[in-house]
Amino acid sequence: LKPDQLKLAVSGIKLAPVTARSWDAMVAAAKADGVNLRATDGYRSYDEQVRLKAKKPNLAATPGKSNHGRGLAVDVAGGNKAIAWLDRNASRFGFRNPIRKKEPWHWEHDGVTSLNPYEDLLKNL
Repeated sequence: LKPDQLKLAVSGIKLAPVTARSWDAMVAAAKADGVNLRATDGYRSYDEQVRLKAKKPNLAATPGKSNHGRGLAVDVAGGNKAIAWLDRNASRFGFRNPIRKKEPWHWEHDGVTSLNPYEDLLKNL
């Protein structure tokens, strides 16, 4: 994904366009439930991935392998209330946490799920 293909999400982070749409909808749904989802990180360039791996070698993914580099991952702040809400609801928006025990704040989008029912319908024709 090239930087000019990214979309600025409501939280001020850059993501792949379909991920940004799903993130924005999920933030709105959480807010309606009284939960504040804040993103601390989204897209990371390759150079940012290299720097992070050097700084946090046991936590950061190998540069080029991170879904942050594809604009599909969001790191979420908001504490236990936000994480509990995500555990219950994130899959409706195409998000999951494949490394829940290690990084409860890290959520990845499937890169496909759209919140536009017509878009999904057209894909299945």
